[in-house]
Amino acid sequence: MKKILLILILLVLTVVDSNANQCNLIKSSLAKSFCYEKAEDYSLALKNLIKAKLKSSKFGDFYDFYEIKLRNLSKKDSEESKRKIEKFKKNYPDSMFNKDVDLFLANILFRNSNISELKNQLKIINKKYKLSYRNKKYLLLFEAKVLEKDDETKKAFLKYLKLWSQYPNFKKEFINKKLKSLNRTNKYKIKISEKITRYKRLLSSGKYKQLLKEANEFESDEIKLLVGKSYIKSGNHKKGLKIFSDLEKKSLKESTLKELNISADAKFQIILFNLKKYDDNNATAKELTQLYKKYPNFPKNEKVAYLAARLYILNKDYKDAYKVYDWLIKTKSKSYLDDSYWGLGWSEYMMGNYKNALNIFAYLEQSKKPYYKTKGMYWKARCLEKMGERKESVKIFNDLYSNYNYGYYGYLASNKLGLNNKNSQLTKRKVIEFSDQLAETTLFVSTLYKNRPLYNRSIKNLLNQLSKENRGILLDNLIVNKEFNLAINLSYKFNTEEYHRYPLGFIETVEKYSEIYNVEQSLILALSREESLFDVNAISVVGAKGLMQLMDKTKADLAMELNKSSNISSYNYEHNIELGTYYLSKLLRKFDGNYFMAISAYNAGPHNVEKWLKRFEGLDNDEFVENIPFKETHGYVKRVIRSITKYRNF
Repeated sequence: MKKILLILILLVLTVVDSNANQCNLIKSSLAKSFCYEKAEDYSLALKNLIKAKLKSSKFGDFYDFYEIKLRNLSKKDSEESKRKIEKFKKNYPDSMFNKDVDLFLANILFRNSNISELKNQLKIINKKYKLSYRNKKYLLLFEAKVLEKDDETKKAFLKYLKLWSQYPNFKKEFINKKLKSLNRTNKYKIKISEKITRYKRLLSSGKYKQLLKEANEFESDEIKLLVGKSYIKSGNHKKGLKIFSDLEKKSLKESTLKELNISADAKFQIILFNLKKYDDNNATAKELTQLYKKYPNFPKNEKVAYLAARLYILNKDYKDAYKVYDWLIKTKSKSYLDDSYWGLGWSEYMMGNYKNALNIFAYLEQSKKPYYKTKGMYWKARCLEKMGERKESVKIFNDLYSNYNYGYYGYLASNKLGLNNKNSQLTKRKVIEFSDQLAETTLFVSTLYKNRPLYNRSIKNLLNQLSKENRGILLDNLIVNKEFNLAINLSYKFNTEEYHRYPLGFIETVEKYSEIYNVEQSLILALSREESLFDVNAISVVGAKGLMQLMDKTKADLAMELNKSSNISSYNYEHNIELGTYYLSKLLRKFDGNYFMAISAYNAGPHNVEKWLKRFEGLDNDEFVENIPFKETHGYVKRVIRSITKYRNF
């Protein structure tokens, strides 16, 4: 046992040492500080922060705030920390960090059990600030401590109970101990509703094992349903399905509305599970249709019906799809109204009823959302085209291209008007130069981006301190520094130029492999942007890596075909762009240069595209895209095509 413990200690020390060594390699003192904070070495984090602060002539409130934060994390001299907080509030009365600083002070008082001062501090916080969900847990904790010290046992217990219920992953051991110590005689009971809230939070945060360990499925059907979902999520499908089956068999006549909704949800979970396992869209669609008819008050009926309609469409059962979309419209679906009008029109269109479809698309054209408006316009024009009304359709295509040429349907309209040129190269480029005027700001923002929580917390305030012109200069500087991902992120926080949102990321490398593999530059740029937003270190939930999001096996296979090492890094943008472009060239050859098919295959795999081509044989490209079964691929193709139009327009 001692030997095992010693090995574990050595392993922990090795990890800590490894993290410290990684931080040592970083040049920027501020970035080093972020790194050491992540490694929980607050002493070195503080030391490097002070170095960075001495070199900086700007962002005083940020540096002082971060110093207070690190001191708080390291539990350094409380009196010194309190003096620094007092000085901060005096120097920066309007700082956006004042709320955090006041919470830090409350934490110091809480840690030192200084109850009288903590009471006053809590009054200040409650009066001055509207706290976020994340920060409210700290306030609850401090309030519970005050009540406990004042011998308000029941009130203290209820505060800790609220923390237990609403924040199940926060200070778990401490809060469980408090609940036990304050309720030794079991005088206070935990309500079922409080347990349900806790279990829902555990389920949504992926803590399935913890939920299964804690929950007693026999306490209530609602808890039983949550247990069933946890079994499914954790891979124990047999137990999960058994629970759903038991809940679904409840008698309609003898059940309350709440019980009926639980039964409906259980049936819905069974259907969803079977949908993933079996490829029978029509049978599943019919089950879903029966579900919303059998349980008319089920809160998820909009979702149930929309899924049924989509499955009918994929199975080319347009009459039944029409009925379900019509039901969604008549029940005034809040979540799926525009989609339902689209589905209604599409059902008519696919049945060849172009006049009926045209009238429905004309209604969709009135949508306030640009995506649905342009979708309605385009398919209204296509209906006219099918009806032989060529002049009228061209008018709409012209209107669409003139006013909405930035989007997917604008691109389709330009195709119809014969205005697209696949061979166009990016010859007219804006020349961007680095401005020393904002060198310090550029470096600061770039470093701050490495600490995403701090960046998200403070970037808006920082941007507000810059003039419109200087914001543009900042983005230009980032592009010159090849920090395209950060430039794109910032570009959506204020009005800016299109080339900031669609930068020519790693253009020299793109040009090189565009020529070698005969793939349009705009396609490579568009795909890279939509895959990773030009983040060279991007990694998806399924393990795709780098700019063009290559899976390890795909990368290795492509590298071998090009006589390169299969171990080359996916995070090297040169390698990633070469392999991604080569793969695109293969897909383009496979699908006869068809962009729609090649882009679909890049996302969903060529085998799926071949399967869909058989299912929807004879459709035009635009019709094929609307019928793509995978929601992700359907949206992906449209986004990449939209980005191609942006890059071609530069």
